[in-house]
Amino acid sequence: MARRTEGRRTGQGKALRAIVSYMRPWRKLFVAMCLFSLVGAGFSVLSPLYMRSIADAIERGFEGRIDMGQIRDIALLSLFVIGVGFACNAMTSLISPTITNRCARQMREDINDKTNRIPFDYFDTQPEGETLSTMVNDIDTLATSIGRTLPNIMSAVTTFVGCIFFMFTTNVILAVTTVVSTIVGMAITVLIMQKGAPYFASNQAGLAEVNSLINEDIKGHLVIKSFNAEQEVLEAFRKSNHDLYESTWKSQLFSSLMSPAASFASNLGYIAVVAVGAALAMSGTVTVGVIIAFIQFAQLFSQPLSTLAQAGGSIQPALAAGERVFALLSLDDMPDE
Repeated sequence: MARRTEGRRTGQGKALRAIVSYMRPWRKLFVAMCLFSLVGAGFSVLSPLYMRSIADAIERGFEGRIDMGQIRDIALLSLFVIGVGFACNAMTSLISPTITNRCARQMREDINDKTNRIPFDYFDTQPEGETLSTMVNDIDTLATSIGRTLPNIMSAVTTFVGCIFFMFTTNVILAVTTVVSTIVGMAITVLIMQKGAPYFASNQAGLAEVNSLINEDIKGHLVIKSFNAEQEVLEAFRKSNHDLYESTWKSQLFSSLMSPAASFASNLGYIAVVAVGAALAMSGTVTVGVIIAFIQFAQLFSQPLSTLAQAGGSIQPALAAGERVFALLSLDDMPDE
């Protein structure tokens, strides 16, 4: 079991490196996407600081006259920051599908070319339906998952680092409270992701097997009827279809558990910040503005962790599909005679 797990990790590592190599021709677009993602996430992290300034200005106004001009200036600056962040995130969302779709197109061209160069004995030992599934389903799964996941990972990492920096420079006690409570909640998400990883690989393999059986049964329909083998063929299909059903619902179960687990982590951090912040406010250690800022920081801090956890669930079927795609591409070519 340990050897099989290690082999799966090695295969996924090779698939990930191959995916990166396919992105090299569009590295300028990739760098632009990274820059937009960094700027967008960075500006998003600044929003709680402006909310803190507005709340502190209102709190000071309770002792005298509220400076509406200062509040207006802070609100306009906050609106500008939010707008820039939105524009950068929109550009990231536009560039990412462009890169992934171009990579998918190149993969299809390479596999189509590869099928004309691999030895004939490959087609004697491998079902045609499995090859077709690799060329169509696996590449689509790979491109779709990477296209959705890549910009989210970039934004999540930037938001995570920005939140850590601003939280610890604002208040160490509330920062530690936010980090610890969120990590405890996210540990459950990571555990779910690890438990569900084998089912994603089984789902891709089962889908290829069912496609292969359907393709062979349709093409060999007359032969099956001639030899009166309908029952045997039906039993084989029922078994493969049942195995696919089992792996599919289990993988979907673990994938669907990601979001509730992430929500639990977010709510746990929110409750912890409110409780500790109230105690600190009563002792005069922090202002109301700091508590409001940390409530937002708790939400922002849990979001990248939730995104990374969900990305882990989305990337698993992509890596499983990538293993199959690049295993075909790495086959030795037929000798040139």
